[in-house]
Amino acid sequence: MHCKAGAEGRSLTALTDLRAQRVQSTGMSVTEEQQRSSGTEASTAPSRMDTPSRSSHRILLLQMWCCLLTLSLVVMATLLISIKSRPVQVSVLDLRSVDGPSWQDHLSCDSCSLLLRNNSIYCSRTGPAPYFIYAQVVFMKGGQGGSVRLSRTSSSLGRDQKLVEASAPAGGSVMVVKVIKLRGGDRVSLEVRGEAQNDDTFWGAFQLH
Repeated sequence: MHCKAGAEGRSLTALTDLRAQRVQSTGMSVTEEQQRSSGTEASTAPSRMDTPSRSSHRILLLQMWCCLLTLSLVVMATLLISIKSRPVQVSVLDLRSVDGPSWQDHLSCDSCSLLLRNNSIYCSRTGPAPYFIYAQVVFMKGGQGGSVRLSRTSSSLGRDQKLVEASAPAGGSVMVVKVIKLRGGDRVSLEVRGEAQNDDTFWGAFQLH
């Protein structure tokens, strides 16, 4: 009986030690798990802090881009308004036939670069510019018809240059046009050979922009 009691005592002591070891190991595992979780939270904390900073940086860039775009639109609108508000001056001169070979100013402007001088269109512009020259001549019925000749006298060359020439029978009409560049001092003349009707005969020029 004494032996059995000693054996049971030793078994009880061993069982107690085993339970203590299990509790200790369980406590250690719980502590390690807490340490791991705290370390994970500490490692993820900087990345969470970086996310707001990156998003704020993108928002700042977007705001700057919107400001630049708005500024460019305002500049373009200002330029368009200034261009549209500028008055456009068109040089034009329209001549009507009076008393045979003489011409009368029918349509012109005070600040135009085209003037009527000695029955010719005189260009007072300093630099070269394109001009549209036109002429219509209607010949009398019962006559022999006639011809029309447009010519230019260059200030640099000092001689006449034929631009265009056409003819028509009696009672017929002639319409000629020509686009040329004129400089200051150049002259354009219209020569009509034959009897023309004054009411339906005219010619002139206007500047092309």
